[in-house]
Amino acid sequence: MSQLTFVSLLYFLVCFLVNTMLGCTDKYNYRRFFRRACDLIEVPDNIPPQAKEVHLGNNRITTIPNTGLFKNLSDCSYVHLFSNQIGLIEPGSFVGLKSVKSLSLQDNCLSVLKPGMFWGLTKLATLSLWSNKIVTIEPGALLPLSSLQCLFLKANLLHSITFSMLEGLRELQQLSLDNNVITKIEKGSFDHLCSLQSLSMNGNLVKTLSPDLLINVARPKGGLDLSFTSRDSDPGSQDCRSLCWFKSELHHKTMLSSYFDRPSCAEGQDWDSLQCDHLGQGKCLQFV
Repeated sequence: MSQLTFVSLLYFLVCFLVNTMLGCTDKYNYRRFFRRACDLIEVPDNIPPQAKEVHLGNNRITTIPNTGLFKNLSDCSYVHLFSNQIGLIEPGSFVGLKSVKSLSLQDNCLSVLKPGMFWGLTKLATLSLWSNKIVTIEPGALLPLSSLQCLFLKANLLHSITFSMLEGLRELQQLSLDNNVITKIEKGSFDHLCSLQSLSMNGNLVKTLSPDLLINVARPKGGLDLSFTSRDSDPGSQDCRSLCWFKSELHHKTMLSSYFDRPSCAEGQDWDSLQCDHLGQGKCLQFV
């Protein structure tokens, strides 16, 4: 083996080890730490402080402990923990991630969001929690997320929405609650979401809605995108009278678009003349 060939092989070996142990650098000099689909059962303790992205998806991690694993990652912007088996996040586990903009925790086993879980994530803009087993959000659990703009909670087991669950999310613009088992939405639950632009609640079990459910929600200039369909397939089970507020909201052009269930017999009718008994199960239409 020539000296040049040996040096070349040594160079590529070193590059491979560096990329494996410390992440890789792309053309923008963006540091990435990859341990995806490596059959890990815990978060590695060798994440380099200079990492900008941490990719730990598709492993078998069950717990995020408060042992300072992220304490030195002050420049990290993205943490991906999706498709693991995470059922426990100890209070303070994410302290140190003061620059993180996106946290991916979808497709895990979380059942309850508790206070302390998200301490330190003051710059977090996007939190993905869909496809877990979340049954409730304890008061104050999301309070540290003062910069959160997008919250994805679809495909969980939430059965009700209350004011205290969403407390503190004044910058929230997009909220997805699709495909839970929600039967009740407490009056005032969304009142403090003063930046809300999109609210999606498709595929739940809500049968009645308060006529003034969104009356105190601040309206963006372009309007509020609202998406609501019931999972219940029985046309007679939904209280049509409770949906009259859709008519009032759209008539005053406070929403940009709204999706809701109503039968095809109401299609094409003038909105101002639409009666409550036309509202109910049926084809999902969009109004602008």
